[in-house]
Amino acid sequence: MKFIFSGILASLAFGSVGAEQVTTKDLYEKFNMRTIYSSYGQRLKYYCESYPNEFFSIEGASFVSDSRLELVSGEDVWVFTISEPNIISVGNQITSGTYNSVSTYELYFDYKAQDWKAKETYIDIPKDCEHYKSNS
Repeated sequence: MKFIFSGILASLAFGSVGAEQVTTKDLYEKFNMRTIYSSYGQRLKYYCESYPNEFFSIEGASFVSDSRLELVSGEDVWVFTISEPNIISVGNQITSGTYNSVSTYELYFDYKAQDWKAKETYIDIPKDCEHYKSNS
């Protein structure tokens, strides 16, 4: 019984009880884009970065409301909408073409990596990756 009780205390101490709820700030800073299929898939296979704030400048970020974040970089537009706790819709449009997608994901907080993830896929960071900021 003592072992089980100490395990529960450890869970509480390290915050692994599942109380986390995603915010638009979290989506910008901590949403691991490597866990979804998207137009960024090919970039993620080349670059070292994983999070929207590493690809979209704060000038291109619009925190529309507590539940909606819009990111714009040139012709690439992303819209993140939190529809219920830890359920998001991600819209991605390339304005110069016909690419326009919307997908819904249930997210979880990965305490070890300290980021938000979906369970759709995982695109590894290549060993010989390039840094995005140095190429832009």
